[in-house]
Amino acid sequence: MRGDLPIGLRRLAQPLGRRAGGSRRSNGPRLCRPGGRHPADGRHQAARRRDGGLLRASLRGRHRPSPGNQRPQSRRVRPARLQALQSTGLLDAPPDVAYNRITDMAATALAAPGAAITLVDADRQFFVAMHGSATDEPEARETPLARSICQYAVAAGQPLVVSDARTDPVLKYNPAVTDGTVVSYLGIPLIDGSHHAIGTLCVWDTSPREWTSGHVTTLRDLAHLASARIFNE
Repeated sequence: MRGDLPIGLRRLAQPLGRRAGGSRRSNGPRLCRPGGRHPADGRHQAARRRDGGLLRASLRGRHRPSPGNQRPQSRRVRPARLQALQSTGLLDAPPDVAYNRITDMAATALAAPGAAITLVDADRQFFVAMHGSATDEPEARETPLARSICQYAVAAGQPLVVSDARTDPVLKYNPAVTDGTVVSYLGIPLIDGSHHAIGTLCVWDTSPREWTSGHVTTLRDLAHLASARIFNE
């Protein structure tokens, strides 16, 4: 699977297995079969094809996945999705160096001050890992859904590309936007084999940004790395 990553990201990813030795899966993720491709790679490639047209149109400005077009609450509380979320065992789990490494890679690759792996629960958002946070205290690792932008990517089940949330008819009222924490945002949903989106790998900036197709591809590849570990693929 790492062979699908750009060369620069492959170099960043090399220490991942070594640094993850103390994680909850002591043997680490088995990301590919000897001499072959991992079965999840086909799903990853299908997701690339499915999202490609939407992303190209979005980045050209003809279409933008607007949070106003989604119904996050109805999708967020679906029992099957919540069961898939709980089955990961990551809600309220202690920090894991492997996930921290992935968020560090995302922030570095996209030159973003903030990056996170998030889980969207029925009534809160939990941070599995976060780049740019000064603490790992429990209260700093979750936030009310009122501050969540990731919930819209989860509801849509597709990448959410926001160049300036202050101009979005829905997001401009989000407290994370009004207090200046998030201005631009790019999030890739983390989707299991049953097509349940449980959270995101996301990056954000405190200034407007025009995210490119290269940014989206890079973050999607890193989201695939996170998903492989989360879902034990």
